[in-house]
Amino acid sequence: MGGTYDAVVLGAKDAATLRLSVEGVLCEAPLDRIARYNPKKLTAAAFAKPGVRVRATIDVLPEGAPAVARLALGPEGAAMLVDARSREVLALVGGFDAVNGFNRATQALRQPGSTFKALVYALAIKSRKYTPASVVIDAPGAYDKYKPSNYETWAYEGPVRLRHGLAQSINSVAVRVADDLSPEAIANFATSLGITTPMEPSLSLALGASEVRLSELTNAYATFAAGGRFAALHFVKRIEDEKGRSIKLKGANETRDVLSSAEAYVTTSLLTSVVQDGTGARAKALGRPAAGKTGTSNQARDAWFVGYTPTLVASVWVGYDDHRPLGPKEGGGKSALPIWIDIMKAAHGERQPEAFAMPSGVSMARIDKATGLLAYEGDANALDDVFLEGTVPTQTALPPDVADPTTFMMEQLGSASHM
Repeated sequence: MGGTYDAVVLGAKDAATLRLSVEGVLCEAPLDRIARYNPKKLTAAAFAKPGVRVRATIDVLPEGAPAVARLALGPEGAAMLVDARSREVLALVGGFDAVNGFNRATQALRQPGSTFKALVYALAIKSRKYTPASVVIDAPGAYDKYKPSNYETWAYEGPVRLRHGLAQSINSVAVRVADDLSPEAIANFATSLGITTPMEPSLSLALGASEVRLSELTNAYATFAAGGRFAALHFVKRIEDEKGRSIKLKGANETRDVLSSAEAYVTTSLLTSVVQDGTGARAKALGRPAAGKTGTSNQARDAWFVGYTPTLVASVWVGYDDHRPLGPKEGGGKSALPIWIDIMKAAHGERQPEAFAMPSGVSMARIDKATGLLAYEGDANALDDVFLEGTVPTQTALPPDVADPTTFMMEQLGSASHM
C-alpha cells in the first residue's frame, strides 16, 4: 500500500471505475479520484481502452477484495513567492492536492540541476578570480574519471566569456570554474546562503547533483536580489499568546552579509543574460527586468526555474514524486518557466517595471566580445559589461588584422623546433 507501480488497463468495471492489472494483481481505480485528468468527465470505458499502460498507486488493500488504486498520471509541482527585501513568503504551493500533506516546497529534496550554477558563478565573482568577461574554455575535459558533457548538444564552442557560459548553461564551463574554485569552497558558500542539506563536495556539485529544498534555493536567490544580505524566510509574521502579547519568533532576526552589494549586483547582471539571451529567454514575456536560471536534472527528472525582479523572487519545480523522467524535450525552460511567468505576472500586477539599481563598487567597461579584453578602437563587436572595481581588464584586444606578437613568437619557436 502506498507504492506506485506499472499497470495495464483491463477494462471498465462500471461507468466510474477502471479495472487494472498490477503485476498480475487485480485492482480497481475509481475515476472520481483523478478528476484533474478527466475534465470532460468521460466514462471509464471512454477514458482508457484495454491494454493501455499506466502508473497506479495502491491506496487500499482490503481482505478478499480487489485493491483500490489511484492512477498516477501527471507530475507534481511546487512553487514559492518571496518578498526580496522583507523575506516574507507571499505564496506557497507544495503540490497539486488542496489538502495539506507532504509539502514539496519545504520538505522535498530534489536535484536543482543548473539552477545551482548561479551559486558557483556568484562565488567566482566574489573570489575576484573571474569577471563576466573572463574567458573559459568550453571543451571536453576529464577530472579524475568525471567527464561532464553539455546538456543541449555534444558540440563545444571553444573559448567563451563567463557571461555567455552561464546564459547558455554550458556545463563544461561551470565545471572548469568549479574545479578552479574547489567543490569544498562551493559547498561552504552554499551553506552560507542557507542551503542546509548535505552536499557532496565533488565537481558534479557545479551541475546541481546534490539535492536541495526549493525553499532554501529560493532564499539563496533572494540573497542575490537583496544585495548580498542573507535573511531567514518569514512564513509567520506574528504569534500572540492568550493575553495578546507578541511571542518572539525563532530565527526571525537571523541575517548576515554573504556578498557585498557590488558582488550581488554583478551576479544579478550575469543572471539577467539568462533571460535576455539564454535558456530563460521566455521570461522576457514578463515585460520587466528579471534575472534567473533554468535547471534540468539528469533525464529531466526535475525541471526548475528560479528567478527574481528587484522586489520579488519566485521559484518553480516540476517533477514526479517517484523520480520518473518528465519526458523527451522537457526541462526547466519548457516545464517550469511558463508557470514562473504566470506567478510573477500575477504578483506584480500593475506595478511599474523597476530596474536593478547599480551600487557603488561597480565599474563599466567596453570589451571585445571574442576575447573579453578592452575593445580596440573601431571594434564592431564591442559590448559594455560590468565589473567589480579593480577587476576591469587592463589589456586591449588586437584588431583581427594585427598579429599577436606572443602568438607569432610561439609559432616561430614551434617551426624552429621542427627544422
